[in-house]
Amino acid sequence: MVSRRSYEAIGTHRAIKMRPDDDLMLGMKIKQNGFRQKFATAMDLIEVEWYESLIEAFKGLEKNTFAGLHYRIGMVLFAIAGTFSSQVLPFFSIFSTDKIIFSLSFANIILLAGVYTIITKRMSKFSPLLFTVFPITALLFIYSIIRASILTFVRGGIVWRGTLYKLSELRNRR
Repeated sequence: MVSRRSYEAIGTHRAIKMRPDDDLMLGMKIKQNGFRQKFATAMDLIEVEWYESLIEAFKGLEKNTFAGLHYRIGMVLFAIAGTFSSQVLPFFSIFSTDKIIFSLSFANIILLAGVYTIITKRMSKFSPLLFTVFPITALLFIYSIIRASILTFVRGGIVWRGTLYKLSELRNRR
C-alpha cells in the first residue's frame, strides 16, 4: 500500500513506465524521494499461488530478472558470482581441511540459516527446515538469471503482457 501523496510525489506509474519490475521500482522511487515504507503480511487473511510449477516460475521471471539487474551484463555477472560465492560455495567448502576456510564457511552457513529462519517465520508458513535445500534454490535462482538474460538477448527484448519490448527501448526508459 502506498499513500496517494507519496504515489503522486514520485510521479505515479508514469515514472516507472516500461519497467516490468514496477513493484521493485515503485519501492525504490518511494525511498529515493525520502518517503518511508513498511512491509506487512497477511498470511492468515489471503493466500496466493505465485506459480504452479518451477517451469512457470522460470517463465514468469523472464521479464523481471534482467530488468532488476538494470539490463547490464556486469550486474548479471556480479549477481551470479555473489549468489554462488555466498549461498552455494560455503556448503561445499565447509568440507575443507583448511581451518580458515572451514570457519568462514561454517559462519556463513550459520548466518544464512539464522536470517532464513527469521524471514521464513515472519513472512511465510513454510518450515525453516527448507533451509536444507538452500544451495539448490540458490542454483535455481542463478539459472533463472542466466536464462532470462540469454533469452532477452536472443529475442532482442522481453515478452511482457504478450508484447515484445525491445531491449533498446527498455534500457532507455530506466
